[in-house]
Amino acid sequence: MSALSLLRWRLPLPAPCFAWDRSKALLFKLAVVTWGSKDDPKKSSKDFSGQCGIGDYTASESSLGHHWNPDWFNEINYGIFIHWGLYSVPAFGNKPGPKQDYAEWYGFRMTQPDFPSETYQYHKDTYGENFNYDDFVANFTASKFDAGEWMNLVADAGAQYVVPVTNHDGWALFDFPGSVSKHSTVHYGPKRDFIKEILDVAKANHPEIRRGTYFSMPEWFNPAYVKYGWDQHYKGNYYGRPPTNPYTKKSIEYTGYVEVDDFLNDIQNPQIEALFYNYETEILWCDIGGPNKAVDVLTSWLNWARDKGRQVTFNDRCGPSGDFSTPEYAGISFKGTKFESNRGLDPFSYGYNFVTTDDEYLSGEETFKTLVDNVVNNGNLLLNMGPKPDGTIPKQQQLNLLVAGEWIKSHGEGIFGTRYWPTAQTSGSLRFATKADAFYIHHVGKPSSPLVINKPVPWVEGDKVTAVGGTADGTVLKVSKKDGSLSVELPDNVIQGDKYIWTIKIEYSTGK
Repeated sequence: MSALSLLRWRLPLPAPCFAWDRSKALLFKLAVVTWGSKDDPKKSSKDFSGQCGIGDYTASESSLGHHWNPDWFNEINYGIFIHWGLYSVPAFGNKPGPKQDYAEWYGFRMTQPDFPSETYQYHKDTYGENFNYDDFVANFTASKFDAGEWMNLVADAGAQYVVPVTNHDGWALFDFPGSVSKHSTVHYGPKRDFIKEILDVAKANHPEIRRGTYFSMPEWFNPAYVKYGWDQHYKGNYYGRPPTNPYTKKSIEYTGYVEVDDFLNDIQNPQIEALFYNYETEILWCDIGGPNKAVDVLTSWLNWARDKGRQVTFNDRCGPSGDFSTPEYAGISFKGTKFESNRGLDPFSYGYNFVTTDDEYLSGEETFKTLVDNVVNNGNLLLNMGPKPDGTIPKQQQLNLLVAGEWIKSHGEGIFGTRYWPTAQTSGSLRFATKADAFYIHHVGKPSSPLVINKPVPWVEGDKVTAVGGTADGTVLKVSKKDGSLSVELPDNVIQGDKYIWTIKIEYSTGK
């Protein structure tokens, strides 16, 4: 090894960086001097320049592309989405099957006579032609809403982050200057700032739970969005139509609209900034994309967060590429970059759909199986619950979340803070995850003994192998290796002491 190679090996960071606050940038120049061997005592030197810490992000997609999701986002793995708004009043997305649609799209679907969900006809038959979507604000009472109960449920479900939603209808559940808009529950209906109530309780009572916020980039029928109208090229969705009664074809008032010069500058960006600085969101979860100037506000936010010593993240639906991708109601497969799959407890809706029966919700068992499959493939799971308009969570949704939470809490060390293993998979009975000091084997379904693992796993003599979770948690297991296969003896108390998924931990011996 040459002297220069040795220096590089010994100094992973340039010396000026050791005493520097890495949340700020420091430009440096470093001179490296080397000598050869005694037989060839040639002296040489080389000047280097570089930067310690995180420099300023600039207002460009290429600059934002250098931002990655923080380590904490890789470790929390399981979050709860909450879709709640005026759409929770009609709560209609049709029956599960070919006609079902997102219940939270009610305000848009009621304007589409030929859409398969039949929302147009349902609204006409149920509420009449002269009942406009904004009229639902009077029935969005939140009379039984309790942020503490919501957050206790999130915690008991085993989740480690929460993301409440303001959806595409633009009815905001949070506050911002009245000069921006008054289309919110702060000014109409219950006249409450629900996002503040939720996040304040989360911060006070459950500081271990990370706090995110959802933001829809378009606002379907906001008059200021008309000039940005665009077709999503998905089932004929066209955003930016002026507010119109779909039955009488007459123009209607857009409740709480404030005249502005430009939607992007005067509504979209100020609302996003309110979430950044007034609500201190740690995760910005945008949706749909479309016309935006998000690069500007994201750049300022990332620089602000760096200066505050905070690590924040945003998804791939804001406009720029984002820190993580967000497959929706999709199959799970390995991705080399971080992803977060999202879906509802409902088979195909985020907002509460009264047509869905209790047995059609994702069960507790299906929930944590889905979580494990996401984690071992480099993903998180963001699972949605849809409250009723009075603020209560449907009983079956609560029950399924609690069943999942019981298993997740018992087996959490094999999920949270783990990373994927190269042989991660979603078929067969075995799943693998790893940490710096341990390796985890998840067996889906009741195993037999011995459990023979033909996949390569990092076990060597001296490693301690134990059961994780269930009534036999911590039981030491006997292990042997033959012809490249690992054989794990599972005593009866381990097999009978758990259910659904059995987890085994290989704790690396000292010095490994």
